[in-house]
Amino acid sequence: MIRKEAKPRSPEKRDQKSFAAPPKRSEYLLFSPIHYEPKYAYPLIVWFHSPGADEKELFRVMPQISLRNYVAVAPRGLTFEENGGNQSHRFSSVEGFVSRFAPLYDWSENAPSLDEIETRVFEAIGHAQLRCRLAPDRVFLAGVGAGGTMALRMGARHPEAFAGVISFSGRFPFSPFSLTKWDSLRRLPMMITLGAKNPVFPPNAVNQQLRLFHTAGMSVSIRQYKTASDLVPQMLKDANQWMMDRILNPAL
Repeated sequence: MIRKEAKPRSPEKRDQKSFAAPPKRSEYLLFSPIHYEPKYAYPLIVWFHSPGADEKELFRVMPQISLRNYVAVAPRGLTFEENGGNQSHRFSSVEGFVSRFAPLYDWSENAPSLDEIETRVFEAIGHAQLRCRLAPDRVFLAGVGAGGTMALRMGARHPEAFAGVISFSGRFPFSPFSLTKWDSLRRLPMMITLGAKNPVFPPNAVNQQLRLFHTAGMSVSIRQYKTASDLVPQMLKDANQWMMDRILNPAL
């Protein structure tokens, strides 16, 4: 495994935010740890599933992250119709993986869809707060592929609200809008994992993003693995360690 680090110029204290909005939807899935202890305030992972999957992906990834350390919640992405697509786009977007008659969920970058996704995310967090005891300053965003990019985008929109963001094979969405909260974003720890043989995220793109992170003074860890896959067990294991390090030492 190759590890590359871009550190901020000076550490600053992160703001905290309470998520109290009651849930209004059912497009999310909640995971509670085994031997749940109601007197302990748990960290929360908000999981953004891969394109073509849905919120049930959470039950496949959490056993590989940890069955004990976290509460987790997964909002569902939007349908292609909700994302502004049409039926023909829907049938050709995830070639070979999803039935043409199966529901297909993804994450869009257009403004109306972002507002809808943001609503689902905070409602899912509110639902988790009602069901479990959580530490409001220990909420992590994580996702794979386009879900990883959406996790980074949500972190960029509300950097003061989260303890960190992890993207598995999803690029940081560099755009003028992504950097509007520059000062707060510099205080948000981020981790990006990717396969060194993954054609979707080639080495030149990795180096470009690393330079931009360094120039912006952002706290980002980029880790490369000898694989072509978007997500492998070692990535999830390392993500658990990365989160626990920041839970035990928030100054990192």
